[in-house]
Parts: sequence; structure tokens; C-alpha cells
Amino acid sequence: MESPCSRLDCTRRLHGTRRANRHDPRLTRLVLKQTYAIVNLCANQNIRLSVNLSAMDLEDSSLIDFMQHLHRLQPDASRHIVLEITESAAMRDPEQALDILNQLAAMHFQIAVDDFGTGYSSLAHLKRFPVTELKIDRSLVQGADLDTDGQIILESTIEMGHIMGLLVTTEGVETQAEFDLVKKLGADYVQGFWLSKPMPFDEFKLKHLVGNHDQLVQHL
Repeated sequence: MESPCSRLDCTRRLHGTRRANRHDPRLTRLVLKQTYAIVNLCANQNIRLSVNLSAMDLEDSSLIDFMQHLHRLQPDASRHIVLEITESAAMRDPEQALDILNQLAAMHFQIAVDDFGTGYSSLAHLKRFPVTELKIDRSLVQGADLDTDGQIILESTIEMGHIMGLLVTTEGVETQAEFDLVKKLGADYVQGFWLSKPMPFDEFKLKHLVGNHDQLVQHL
């Protein structure tokens, strides 16, 4: 099970800025550069960092050149990075998105579908993409422990993800009962305030990173 603190607060704040200002490729690149820097400094830690890609990122062919440049500098870092896309972003221009995601997958990035259950597509559509993880939106999780129909939908979604060979993360877990339910239903990872709220990276490394603390403090 995974705490949301793996989605570091510094990156989360940049995500919010990028979304508020529509699309600025410079911010996408800044987030990615910081993510690579953190992976490099945490080389001995078993962590995963997630970066959201927007619909416009999936239509930006120059993004691949930038990612390939980072990959050449740190070829092993991509295995620790999850690139998150939404259903709606993937389906806005599916052919272009497919081309970009295939190139990213070839560099060993993990690809996750974020907020699954809020868009208009289905797993049948998404199976065309090189997706490795399904992140179930909190709207399907919250209160499912009190709603038989909601529990059936959540269980079916987790099961479908596993049948397709995907890791499954449940988002928005905020109570012990919700945590117990998604654990019982077989979710691979859990994200939500019940585990932890977002935190600054300095606080994260003090609480969760082992060793090389002095090096991290010096470089960040």
C-alpha cells in the first residue's frame, strides 16, 4: 500500500500552477527536471514519483525530445517515474497520444490512467495504450463501504484492471473503513488522506527516506 506522500508536494504545487495557467510546456519540463533530480538523490530508496501529463502534453511532439534527453542522462530513472494521464486527455487525440505514450513506454516509464471512472471512455478503449496502472477516482471509492451497489462497481473495476494485467490504485481513501474495503477488494496501492496529506519534500525525506539524509539536505 502506498501513501500519497510519494506524490511530492513540490511537484503537486507545480501541477496546480500549470493547470491554472492552461498549458505552458516550460512548467511541464520544470516538473520533469525536478522529478529526475529527486530520483537521482534518492537512488538508494525504493520510491515512485508521479507526474501528470495534460492533453496538450500528449499533443506536444517536442516533449519526446526533452524526455529522451533526460533519459540519456539518467537511463535508470524512468523506472521510478509514473506518468499519469486522464481518460479524457488520452481520448482527445488518441492516435497522437498513442504515438507519444508508446515512445515513453519504450523508455521504461510507467503509464497510469488517473481519475479513472470520471471520463467517457472505457477499459476497452484504453487497452490500446501502453498503460501499466489504473488509478480509480475517489468518486468510486468514497462511501463504497456503506453502499452495496458502489462496492460492486468498485470491486468490478479493480477486477477488470487486474484481468488486464494492470496495477490498481484507489484514490481518495479517507477512512479506516474505506481502507479496509479496498484492501479486501485487492487494490495494489492506496492513496488518500487516511494515510497522509501532501507534505513538503523536506518533511517527506525526514519521515520516510532512509540514509543519505545529509546529501539530500545539501542538494535540495
